[in-house]
Amino acid sequence: MNSFDKSNLQQTDMQSLQSRVFSLQKLSNIYAEKKEYAEILRLYEQFLTFKTPSMPNFPQFFKKVKKVNRSLNSSFSQESPIITLGTMLRIMSVDEKIDKIISLYGAENVQVLSFGSGSDLRFQLDKYASCSNIIELDFKETIQYKAMVSLPKENLTYIPCDLTNLKEVIAALNPLLKENVHTIVLMECLLCYLPIEIAEAYFDYFNTTVSKNNFELLHYVIYDPVSLCEEDSFTKIMYENLHKFNNLHLYSLKEFNSITDYLSRFKNSNLKFEYKSLWDYLSNSKDKKTLFKACLIDEFEELELLLSHYIILNS
Repeated sequence: MNSFDKSNLQQTDMQSLQSRVFSLQKLSNIYAEKKEYAEILRLYEQFLTFKTPSMPNFPQFFKKVKKVNRSLNSSFSQESPIITLGTMLRIMSVDEKIDKIISLYGAENVQVLSFGSGSDLRFQLDKYASCSNIIELDFKETIQYKAMVSLPKENLTYIPCDLTNLKEVIAALNPLLKENVHTIVLMECLLCYLPIEIAEAYFDYFNTTVSKNNFELLHYVIYDPVSLCEEDSFTKIMYENLHKFNNLHLYSLKEFNSITDYLSRFKNSNLKFEYKSLWDYLSNSKDKKTLFKACLIDEFEELELLLSHYIILNS
């Protein structure tokens, strides 16, 4: 991957980081009894305010983190209520799926492979300290920064890599994998950016090498945008705008025209998939009115349109 494409992808992570902090602040107020939200906010404060050492070639990623911190502390800092609510639902739904698998099989029997982990700090939380093995993979600069900022965790390993270089990733990952444990493959807003043939090669790898063809041990947790039909004007506009203004390609939106098509890409009929759109997830939440109020939501048609095009999927 060239440096221009990498920089554009890292910028989407920085936008996600800012939204994540806004969202966690609201979640910590709504769910004060869940101490993990306050805990992860403290981790993000350390992440954003870390004084990086001087170095000859100061990575652009480090500068982007500092820019996010300045933006968050600006009196003009604000975000679309719809984006904030969407990020809150993303955090809650992904946490819920991961925690359910861990609760079902026991943390000591679970390893997590977080592909394109970016600025996500959830696995720094104490509640994941008992997991058998956690591996995070992302660009070198991202991993370098996280490793400097974060306190070492015995069960957490970082792999700096270009995820489009399959050979590099597999060579680094294979020696670290544990066998005969339940493996969670976590991909948050990653598959949409991976070229289709590379994603397919990863699915082959997960089906054979990671699970050793014991599919009861393989669990996906995926958060991704999807097209709902062949003539989906919303995703066509999303694709065109991101390509035009951010020079990013949402490969899966062009390739898969329905959720059924999207599910077929995993190439494994032995897995049982469950999925919900974020709109369905919100609609079924007992706290939806509280969430609406916290985000000052007053435009429900636009909200439904956006959230219906993002799914949380697990197997």
